[in-house]
Amino acid sequence: MRTVVLTVGLLLLLVAPARAETTQRNFLRGLEGFFVTVDAPGDDAKEAGLDEDVIKTAVELKLRKNGVPVFELAERKNEIPLNLRALLTVRVKITKPKGATAKFSAYTTTIVLMQPAKLDRDANIPVWTATWELEMGLGIGEQSDIRKQIDDGVDKFANDWLATHPKKP
Repeated sequence: MRTVVLTVGLLLLLVAPARAETTQRNFLRGLEGFFVTVDAPGDDAKEAGLDEDVIKTAVELKLRKNGVPVFELAERKNEIPLNLRALLTVRVKITKPKGATAKFSAYTTTIVLMQPAKLDRDANIPVWTATWELEMGLGIGEQSDIRKQIDDGVDKFANDWLATHPKKP
């Protein structure tokens, strides 16, 4: 009996991520492109050479190279365009121990797609919700390791978007 329960439990663990991926991909259908923002606060990120503008440019370039349309946000940072339908945000959190001189930092990266939604109880209340998200876990490394993790996450997002937008013959 224990073997059956253990086997079923393991199968559920293997099937659950695939089901989540399919669900997340479904939220990408019909989206024509994305606005990209980066949230990499703090001096530790800047000290590691991970300026928000540099990351944003790299992410936009990678998306475009993969065939994913990218829209430009307004010049003023807090101005949200009226046609905003999807916002892809790269979040980078870096922690460097106080007084550390090594190039290594602890970091986490997350890529999240936010889309506007409507509440059933009142459709006039503006709400944003995460419809696609990839948390890439904790890492310890240099700037190149952090950039690689971001690149891998952007590739995953691009692959999911392309899977829902096949090229027409």
